[in-house]
Amino acid sequence: MYNAFFGFKKAPFASRRDPAVFYRSGQHDASLRGLLFAVRSQMGLIFLTGEPGTGKTTVLECVRESLESENFPCAFLRDPRISVDQFFHAIAADLDLQCKEASTYECFRHWPNS
Repeated sequence: MYNAFFGFKKAPFASRRDPAVFYRSGQHDASLRGLLFAVRSQMGLIFLTGEPGTGKTTVLECVRESLESENFPCAFLRDPRISVDQFFHAIAADLDLQCKEASTYECFRHWPNS
């Protein structure tokens, strides 16, 4: 209905955050630059915190988009309250790894050479 009336090329209310239609404020841009620097510098564990609705997920989608354009594999863990096994399964699924071993951990032992 909206697409035809307004001439949209894609649905205006998608469930996934779309970096293409994200307004980057100064704070968002600083967060994005800081996260990209930290990842590229291999700084380890990085946190992005903020109030609900402030754009954290969309900033992370921008980070993923930027890194994937550089062929830098990314996994996005959306729920931190999971078990270790669920953690490895979630990352493997996000990286499209086909884990045939009994333990998902084994899938990562030789990655990215697997």
